[in-house]
Amino acid sequence: MGDDRYPDHLAAREQMFSERADEMVAAFEGCEHIILNKPSGAFYFTVMFKDGVLGNDQVLDIADTGIRATIE
Repeated sequence: MGDDRYPDHLAAREQMFSERADEMVAAFEGCEHIILNKPSGAFYFTVMFKDGVLGNDQVLDIADTGIRATIE
């Protein structure tokens, strides 16, 4: 790009996202029931439950009535 500061800006953003990814991985460390994909590049952090962890009879209460109505 045209601004000489741009490479430093990109490096700082890369470092920031890398640190955020490390923080998320650390938050879930030791949780044996999940699979997570540590982002590299863009910051899309996905956490999935392993097969058999959740059952069809489990529910998550949703306090916000508008959101609950949309989902249900």
